[in-house]
Amino acid sequence: MRRQHPLIVVLSYLTLGFLYLPLLGVAIFSVNDARRGLIWKGFTLKWYLKLFENEWILEAARNTLVLAIVSTLVATLLGTILAIAWIVFPGAAGPATCWM
Repeated sequence: MRRQHPLIVVLSYLTLGFLYLPLLGVAIFSVNDARRGLIWKGFTLKWYLKLFENEWILEAARNTLVLAIVSTLVATLLGTILAIAWIVFPGAAGPATCWM
């Protein structure tokens, strides 16, 4: 296995930190008892309870779930049809023609 240049390794870790540290911060402060700001006032789940009491949020979550299910079913159906077509007609259109 070929060793990577140290600069590439450092830049990779910096990029991952840039992407994941804000997510970690949001996760930590989402259970903060303070209403605003960066001052830690204790652990609580009351914000999540308020979230599940909001009807608009619940409707948006339902819409998202329906969209995800329909998209998954359509993609699975189209992928299955394409795979069957590649098996039935092997010379007509192979996988390479998808990229053109």
